[in-house]
Amino acid sequence: MGALDLGLGLALIAMAALTLELRRTGRADLLGWRAPMQRAMGERWGDVAHFLLYTISPALLGASFLVLWWLRRGM
Repeated sequence: MGALDLGLGLALIAMAALTLELRRTGRADLLGWRAPMQRAMGERWGDVAHFLLYTISPALLGASFLVLWWLRRGM
């Protein structure tokens, strides 16, 4: 279970870092679900929802997996 926690944690943090970097460099056209979310919710709220769901949430979930891995490693 420890390797799974580590792998999931690193993968989720990498996903969050990738979406953040695509936003920062102006390559938001590569963010697949962003445009449909903006059409459905409006430009601003679609962008906010996409940021929360595809950048913040994976980063928090990945960090929690890394904490679980770290705690179980000490047992």
